[in-house]
Amino acid sequence: MLHRVRQFFEQNGFGVCSFISKFFGLRLKNLRLFFIYLSLFTIIIGPLVYLLIAFFLKIKNIFCYKKPSVFDI
Repeated sequence: MLHRVRQFFEQNGFGVCSFISKFFGLRLKNLRLFFIYLSLFTIIIGPLVYLLIAFFLKIKNIFCYKKPSVFDI
């Protein structure tokens, strides 16, 4: 059963990688690893960017002094 699933994905699912590897003259294994690492990188970097932006929004009032408005007096 597992062999049939793997064979199906290799014939149909990995056609994009094989086309790109033939077009650019790259090894298929290296291109697949590149896509795997790229997907892991984007999964990790997204939440990190979100947390950094949230952190800087939280501490911006400490470093940026805002003059009081005339209407606040």
